[in-house]
Formats: sequence, C-alpha cells, structure tokens
Amino acid sequence: MSLAHPAGRPTRTGLYLCLQLLELKPENVHEILDRLDPMLTELDFFIAFIAPDIAARALRRGLPLDLQLDHHHWGWAAAVVARLAEHDADLALEVVQANRAGMVEGLPNNMSTPFDSLSKWVEVCDRLDLEIIDTLIAGLPEGAISKWDRAIKRPQRYGRWRREQIAPLVIRATRMTGHVQAEAKELVRRFPALKAYEVQQAETA
Repeated sequence: MSLAHPAGRPTRTGLYLCLQLLELKPENVHEILDRLDPMLTELDFFIAFIAPDIAARALRRGLPLDLQLDHHHWGWAAAVVARLAEHDADLALEVVQANRAGMVEGLPNNMSTPFDSLSKWVEVCDRLDLEIIDTLIAGLPEGAISKWDRAIKRPQRYGRWRREQIAPLVIRATRMTGHVQAEAKELVRRFPALKAYEVQQAETA
C-alpha cells in the first residue's frame, strides 16, 4: 500500500484506510506514514492522530496543522491534540495556539451543529493551559457571545440541544470584562437554567 502523491498531500481516502488498519496492523501503518513523511508538504490531522511522532517531526520542520476549527471539527481536533500531547505536550500547545484564528472564527458561528463535542476540545485545551480558552473568550468580537443564544434555546422538533456544550463557556465569559461579560450576563438573565452550570463549575473548581 502506498500513499505517495506528487503534490505531497496523501489522499484522505488513503489516510482513512490507514486509520481503519491502525488497530490491526499498527506497525505497517506507521511504516507507510514514516516513508511518506519526507515528501509531505501539508500535514493532515489524520496523520497527526495515527502517528503523533511523525506529525511532530513534520511540525518541527515548519509544516502547519490546520485543525479546521472554523468548520467546527471540535471532536476530531480534541482527539488529535490529545494524541500529540501524549507525545509532546509543549508541541501540542503550540498547535492549539497556531489554530487560534480558527477558534475565533468557529465559536461565533452558530449554524447547523457547530458545538458538537466542543466540551471535549475545551477540556483538552484546559489540560494544556487553563488560560487558552479564557484568553480566547475575552478577545471575541462584540456580538459573538450573544449569538450563542441559538444553541442555548431548546431545539425545534427533531433538533439537537447543545446547551451543555456552550453553557460552561457562557459562565466563564461572565467573569470577563467589557462587552464579553455584558453579553454573557444577558444570556444568563434570559436563560436562568444556565445558573446550574455555574454551580457545576464551582463544585468542580
């Protein structure tokens, strides 16, 4: 099996096959990706998940790792960064910081199901550095937090309720200053059920 590609970007199909084979033939999959490493011009997050040591080499060469947070891949991003952190926590933190722009773009966008698995991403970030998420929230543009109301409301029939994903960030935002705090406090006023998450955070602090 070969994933070699003249553009230095292995196909997503090939990487998906590697992911499926990982549990059965981990050494073979690692060998394939190891041979591919010198030709890479882009680092796919499948590679980072499957072989964090190979991804670490590529990152140190300067290849970027786009976690696609602007497209709300929170769950996959969390899994990838957690795997990288097991190999090199400092490098994992650098990857998170390098994807800050994607977070800033993704968090205010409240269409479809953007907050699925967001809590997993927040948990991974907090393990690396407790200030990452708070700093990000504090820097969100005016109106961004107010847009979270659509995820807090009860969904229409057959909809998906994502309040538990975004509510903890609302509570964190109430501890900020300026428009961020004001918008968060207004959400708590409009949705009193959010106070339950404030109690949860206090109990786990």
